[in-house]
Amino acid sequence: MNSLMLRILLIVLSMTSARSILYALPDDASLSKPVTLAVKGAALVDLMPMLQEQTGVALRVAPEIAERKATVFVDEKPLSEVMEGLSTLFK
Repeated sequence: MNSLMLRILLIVLSMTSARSILYALPDDASLSKPVTLAVKGAALVDLMPMLQEQTGVALRVAPEIAERKATVFVDEKPLSEVMEGLSTLFK
């Protein structure tokens, strides 16, 4: 799946500006672990455990945006790419 397709499939609902973004632990090899996910309209606070389960990386979401909804369809994409896509939409 190319990056254009990832952008098309990564749809974020309820987009409003927020000061906080998603946070991950410092860079390590775990951030390159592949993620496969097909979730529609999940709160970010519910999405983080799904990503954590697949990668072993502890993830948190800022309380101000925890209930914002995201729809994510990715197949074998590195966690870092998924998190980058989410964080840029919630800046």
